[in-house]
Amino acid sequence: MDERLQHQASTKLLSDGNWSHVILQAQKYSTTGRYFYPTDAAEEWIRRINAKNARAIMFPEWPRRGNKEEGHRIHQLHQSIAKAEPACVAPIGLAWEQALQDNPRLKLHSSDGNHAAFEGAFLTALVLYGTISTQDPANLGEISGIKISRDTQAELRQAASATLRQHAPCAKK
Repeated sequence: MDERLQHQASTKLLSDGNWSHVILQAQKYSTTGRYFYPTDAAEEWIRRINAKNARAIMFPEWPRRGNKEEGHRIHQLHQSIAKAEPACVAPIGLAWEQALQDNPRLKLHSSDGNHAAFEGAFLTALVLYGTISTQDPANLGEISGIKISRDTQAELRQAASATLRQHAPCAKK
């Protein structure tokens, strides 16, 4: 986010647009938790988004496969940013953890253990849907024509729903 703060096209896009929501991803963080990276750029983006009367939504990334601690650390980092400057924090990593706890056979990560597989991208989309719309993803119907079974879609909707209920992403505005 610090690089984009100095990128004229990005800042112009925000200032010239009529946005209802802006999703912020790519806050630097330490995968080990040993290092601290400044959050001032993220906070400045949020101030600018709030000044446009839009809702800033922080996108804390999911942890690498098998690293539950990393997911909580990433989420807490984004919550600390939202505490400094009012923003929503989409509980993406926490939803991944919930889904994998419910069904460890889900394929949320791609083969590299870091990036999202299609099921992981679908779960992320459900969490963002619920965060932006404030609607419960459990109430969505099956999406036909995608390579995720009806049962797996239902599992992912339930994981997103349960996580959003437990970790409300947005304070009342």
